Amino acid sequence: FRSLSRLYITDLPNVIGGLLHLRWLDLSYNTGLKMLPKSLTKLINLQFLDLRSCYKLEELPEDFNELVNLRILLVPSNGLGALRYMPLGMEKMACLTTLNMFILGQRKSSMK
Repeated sequence: FRSLSRLYITDLPNVIGGLLHLRWLDLSYNTGLKMLPKSLTKLINLQFLDLRSCYKLEELPEDFNELVNLRILLVPSNGLGALRYMPLGMEKMACLTTLNMFILGQRKSSMK
């Protein structure tokens, strides 16, 4: 099956980046999911990513624009989510045709 929707996933393992032929990833309604592993950006054939209702998701991976074939991105969009900004370089995602919400905001600066 290709849907991981509503499975109460809280952590996505790094091995997800090894699924190089994956084209469709539905993680919607995993309300405890806080972050996506950086290895997700290795899924260069990914065309669809559904993150709707992942309200605790704090950020997308830094090199998210490496998902060059991504066509549809659905992010938590009701204003209740923890996602506060989109990663830099989204303009390089030429195949992206559907984005349900673009979040303008600043990345948290690291405290020293």
